[in-house]
Amino acid sequence: GLFSLAGRAALARGDAGGAEPLLRAALAQRERAHGARDARLAHDLAYLNGALLALGHDAEAVENGRRTVDLLEAAYGPRHRLTILHTNNLGALLRRAGDMGGAEAAFARALEHAEATVGAGAPYVATVNSNLADVKAARGDLAGARAHLERALAIDEAAYGPRHNSVARDLHKLARLLARLGEREAARPLFARALAHFEAARGADDAHTRALRAEIAALDG
Repeated sequence: GLFSLAGRAALARGDAGGAEPLLRAALAQRERAHGARDARLAHDLAYLNGALLALGHDAEAVENGRRTVDLLEAAYGPRHRLTILHTNNLGALLRRAGDMGGAEAAFARALEHAEATVGAGAPYVATVNSNLADVKAARGDLAGARAHLERALAIDEAAYGPRHNSVARDLHKLARLLARLGEREAARPLFARALAHFEAARGADDAHTRALRAEIAALDG
């Protein structure tokens, strides 16, 4: 509808404050037309969340994320690709809101269903493994985080080859975790591979590349 189009246009311009009332109106309009359990509401909720997150309304965004997953599960089941995508998104919303336990549960659920639906070796499964590793590490489960990062790296290397941005990201994250575990010698070659990629891709003076060199130097600090 017009409210949705106008709200999305405002959001694309970076006007989250202007987009929010329009996107709320679009959501209400669809609810009136099709009912509160219509799966198409998921799209309206996702766009509204774009405005809410920009405005710092994280708690409401989480509730919208939960509602989205409920709608999609009811309509399509938990192993539908759209449901899995939004379950993973819910994990990201919960992580942003500081609910690491809830985030871990959402990412674990997304991983279980993604592996069953698209296969354990699919690149999207690597992404969910990486997300799950992040929250496990934040909660102090470094061994669990390591297992998921190693799985993400193996999947991405098999899918993309050794020279790809996703592989470099996995290498960097795993190297950081190994350094936290005190396994500096194991971390060094992973840091080196990540650095070589980012220097080639972004240049030696890029801020990310400089920060990565500083991390490597800190191994001996």
